Amino acid sequence: MAAGDQPRIPVFAPPCTLSLGRLTDVVRSGWWGYGPECRRLEEVFERAWGGWAIATSSGTEALHLAARTLRRRSSGDELGPGTEVIVPAITFVSTAMSFALAGHVVVVADVDADTLLLTSVSLEPGLTRNTVAIVAVDLYGRAAPSADLARLCTQRGLTLVEDRAHNIDLHRPPLGDFVCLSFNAVKEAPCGEGGLLWGRAEGVADEVRRLSYLGMDVDTRQRSAVAVHLGYEFTASMGSKSRLSDLQAALVLEGLDLLDQGRWKRAAIHAAIDAALEGSEWAPVPRMPDDSLLMYVARGPAESREELRARLAERHVSTSVHYPPLSDHPLFRARAAGCRQAELAAKEVVTLPCYASMTPGEVHTVVGALEEVAHRSQ
Repeated sequence: MAAGDQPRIPVFAPPCTLSLGRLTDVVRSGWWGYGPECRRLEEVFERAWGGWAIATSSGTEALHLAARTLRRRSSGDELGPGTEVIVPAITFVSTAMSFALAGHVVVVADVDADTLLLTSVSLEPGLTRNTVAIVAVDLYGRAAPSADLARLCTQRGLTLVEDRAHNIDLHRPPLGDFVCLSFNAVKEAPCGEGGLLWGRAEGVADEVRRLSYLGMDVDTRQRSAVAVHLGYEFTASMGSKSRLSDLQAALVLEGLDLLDQGRWKRAAIHAAIDAALEGSEWAPVPRMPDDSLLMYVARGPAESREELRARLAERHVSTSVHYPPLSDHPLFRARAAGCRQAELAAKEVVTLPCYASMTPGEVHTVVGALEEVAHRSQ
């Protein structure tokens, strides 16, 4: 999205703040674990997208549940050893780690040179007869080319998993078999730690719920719904304790109400940073209208990056690098399929401050420092 396309709103709009009304109600209710607030959260996505949803303890755990579910084919037969899942080289390590922990072989594929997203072209070298799934990541908030990847998966009989940790968009229907969301402290609808797994196929919903609660069919809320509590119901499934709490779900529900406000605030910050960088050797990683604008990631010459970061630090502006390529990770480098573009980009990108709770003073500090430093670094 170009600077001129940004909404005409005040750059220094007030920070987005939660009302905390739902959280107060949950605290007073006395029920703090997985319960009615979690179900309300799940129903938001079920109404919007169909299918089923389960609120999880983290976005990583949502990915892990999807990965474990992949261990079974639609026939119910156990997958053999060596099943491969393709993930993009530029993403947070949890994307790869979740599938490795579930017993899959993680194949790290290169990304598009401009968008830094996984595409059907960039992943082609990683495809083998053992490939069972592709993970599409909405990097920095920009939607992955899921339509193209979904077509590829349909042609080859693969599962598409959408990692939307950076982009919660209820108006964008899933194209994959699973969608994994994150409610981490720095995400669009934060609750500290939390996530959600959405699935298309109703036939696996019960099994995923068992996996998310120690393999049991009845959870604590269901057991205690009657005065004579129901007994524990063991099954042959092996599971973990992966669910969200109602305290966290209340925060997420509040955050979902502020999605549009948060995006408009970040859009204004993006526009201000765009203007500050104009004419410098730094430019934003390409964005699209459906981008959540969760992060501001700029790209420039590798030889100038650390100097830029040092000068910004002198002016009390923090920076980061998102993300080191997974082809450098000791657990995954052996199955990295020629990640030249990702490795190049990882030396050139820098993440600048942009979050919905930024104060006017913080925005002024960042913009002023960039106007001075980004141009001096040439």
